Amino acid sequence: MAEHAIALGLPLPPDPCKRRLKLVVDRADVARVAEPLSLQAIVARAPARLRACLDTLDQRARARGVTLRAYGSFAWQALTTWNYVTARSDLDLLVVPADIPILDAAIALLTSEKGATMIPLDGEVVFPDGDAVSWREWRDADRNARVLVKSTDGVALTPREELRARLEERVPA
Repeated sequence: MAEHAIALGLPLPPDPCKRRLKLVVDRADVARVAEPLSLQAIVARAPARLRACLDTLDQRARARGVTLRAYGSFAWQALTTWNYVTARSDLDLLVVPADIPILDAAIALLTSEKGATMIPLDGEVVFPDGDAVSWREWRDADRNARVLVKSTDGVALTPREELRARLEERVPA
């Protein structure tokens, strides 16, 4: 793929089955790039039975200094107003921690909310360089473990402590 090309994957609404489109576009044809939607931004378009639960999760996150961003079916539904969320949908969340205390607070929050929410929580921790790790894999790995890291270059097993060190380096001494 040329260096000025961007690979995109776009899901269609899951009625009656889940289909995805794959495209390659020229970077110059992309009108805008934005952060993933905040959790608060998806609440109004979520199914009514889940709104209070999502709002509570967002409030608890913000009280801990954690910003949760949504992707997946809930984000697509909020962006398009089409029905992407089904009874089988999970809530895909991104955590982009600025430092170790925020990372630890986010993992603790997601762990404590796992059984309290009406919907399964999934998602990833995204590190400063864009590397991403499943939050559950991060939580379950011991300090010396290697975790599966996804990046624009592919996937790799990376020592968990190496990723923590990247965040620690960002904090002024």
